[in-house]
Amino acid sequence: MISYKNFKENIRAKNKKQNKFFRNLKLNKNIKIYNLSSVCNTVGYPAIEHTGKYFFLVLCLKDLLFFIFHYLKILFFYFFLKRIKKESFKKIENYKNNLIIENQWSLKKKKFSKTTKKLIKKKVFYDFNLQYLDFNNFLKIRMDKDFLCSLTFLKSIDLIKIFFWSIKIFLLDYKFASQQKLKPHISIRRIFYDLTKILSLEAMLEQIPIKKYIFFWENRGWQNHFLNRYTSVFIGIQCGVEGHLGPIYCDHKMRNDLRSSTIFFESKFHFNHLKNKNNKLILINKNRVFKKKNYNKKNHKVLLLTGLDRENIILASKLVDRFKNFYLRPHPDLIPFAKQHTSQNKIKIDKINNYFFNRYDLFISLGVTSFVDLMEKNNINYLQLINPNKTIDGFDISANKNIHLNQLENIEKLIQKSHEMNKNKYLFVSATKLLSYKDLKN
Repeated sequence: MISYKNFKENIRAKNKKQNKFFRNLKLNKNIKIYNLSSVCNTVGYPAIEHTGKYFFLVLCLKDLLFFIFHYLKILFFYFFLKRIKKESFKKIENYKNNLIIENQWSLKKKKFSKTTKKLIKKKVFYDFNLQYLDFNNFLKIRMDKDFLCSLTFLKSIDLIKIFFWSIKIFLLDYKFASQQKLKPHISIRRIFYDLTKILSLEAMLEQIPIKKYIFFWENRGWQNHFLNRYTSVFIGIQCGVEGHLGPIYCDHKMRNDLRSSTIFFESKFHFNHLKNKNNKLILINKNRVFKKKNYNKKNHKVLLLTGLDRENIILASKLVDRFKNFYLRPHPDLIPFAKQHTSQNKIKIDKINNYFFNRYDLFISLGVTSFVDLMEKNNINYLQLINPNKTIDGFDISANKNIHLNQLENIEKLIQKSHEMNKNKYLFVSATKLLSYKDLKN
C-alpha cells in the first residue's frame, strides 16, 4: 500500500503525460481522441503499476474478442431498431418545441422521471443506454411511448467507421501504455460504446430539435464530448461518488474544455473542485435520514459492501464463506457475478431503510463504493477493509478507518473500533437546494 498523498501525486503526473500525448489528437474536426481514450477516461483504478511485456498481448487478444462480440450485438439490434425509426418520429412529432430527453439505463427504473416530470410540464423522452441493450429491452423500447434509442438515427456507413475508429484509438491507448510500461485498464468496448453514442446522438441532433438532454455525469467520453460542444443543450448531473473519484483518478482541474459546461453537483466537494461559470449545487431528491440503533447483539452480523471491482467481490465472497455471520452486498451491476462465487443466501440486496441498517452490527467497505457516501451522510459507523493485492483501495476519507484481513477474526473488537472512529464528513457534504425547472431552463 502507498499513501493517498503519494497516490494522488502519481496520478497527477500520469495525467500530465496523458494530456501531452492525447490532447491535440482528433478523430475528425469535431471528435477529440482524448474524450474517447479509455486511458484518459479510466473507470476504477488508474494505470500506475509497471507490468511485463506479455501482459499487453494477452490484454489485446482478450479485449478484441469481447469487442467483436459487442460490435456484432449492436449491429444486430441496429438493423432491427431501424425498422422502428418511423415510429420514433411519430412519438415526438407533437412535442418538437418542448422536447427534453434523459439518458436512461433501465426500463424498470426511470431514475430521472419522477424528478423531471414534477418540474417540467413538457414531454420527456428517454434515450436508452446502448450497453444494456438486449432483446427484451428492444421490445420494450418499441412498445413504450416514452422510450427512444439514438442508435436508430445512425447511418449504416457510420457503423463501419466506428469499427475501424475504435481499433485505431485502442492502438493509440496501447502505444501510450506500452511507452510508459504501465498496467492499463484499456477497454476497446468502452471506446466502442462511447464512439457509437457520440455518432448516434450527433445524428439525432441533426434530425430532432432537442431542447435539453440530461444525464448522470460519470466522466464518460461521450458525455464530455457533448458537454463541451453543446453547452446550452446538454446537462450533466453528478450523483454518488464519481466526482470524488476525479481528484484521485482523473484530475478534473485539467479539463479546461469543461469550463463552460453545465453540470449540477450534489456534493460540495465535487462542486468546488471543478469550477466553471455554469456549475450549480443542487439536490436531485431530498436525502432521507437513516438512524441506526445501538444494539448489543450476540450474533454480530457483518455486511461487506463492494463496488465495481471484480477482484474485491471475489475476496468478499471468500470471506462470507469463511465467516458464518458475514454477508455481501455487491454493486447492483455485479450481483450475477457475485452469485457465481458465493451462495445466494449470503448476498443481501434488501431495500435501504432504517430496518436495513439495524439488521447489522458492522458495515465494512471493500474498495470504492458509493455506499460510503450514504453512511458518512447518515453517521453510520463503518470500516474500510484493505485488499492486500491493490495499490490503493478506498477513499482518502476512510484512511483512518482502514483495517486488514488479519483483524477480521475479532469482530467484537472491530465493532468497538468502528464506534471510536472520528467522523470526517468534509468531502460528502450535500447541497440543500432542490433542483427546479428554472435551473434546467437557464
